[in-house]
Amino acid sequence: MGYYSDVSLCLSKTGAARLREKLENTAPELKQEVEELLEYADSHTLDASSEAAFWWWSGIKWYSDFPDVGFMEAFMRELDEKDYYFLRIGEADDDTERLGCYLDNPFNMYLVRSIHFSGPEEIT
Repeated sequence: MGYYSDVSLCLSKTGAARLREKLENTAPELKQEVEELLEYADSHTLDASSEAAFWWWSGIKWYSDFPDVGFMEAFMRELDEKDYYFLRIGEADDDTERLGCYLDNPFNMYLVRSIHFSGPEEIT
């Protein structure tokens, strides 16, 4: 079983280049795990004009003690905040994580919180 989250990561051109560079200097086994994590994202997009990159995983076990996740979290800590934007929404209502400041990203990635309800005409 486990605890699942929805996770997204957006990297600027500089952030994406630094990820490629870091992966080239990583032990082969860990490099393969990280590449599989990135490859199996539910959505992955590269923006041709800005060279920014975006990944989104739905219902992933995002645990820091997993080697691939630990690698990505350590990598983000090394980046300048303007070069990435990371969002994680856990199963619990109050479990939301937001890191980085690449808010003006070409993917228009942002977190939305809202309240939904039925209007009086819908209640019978």
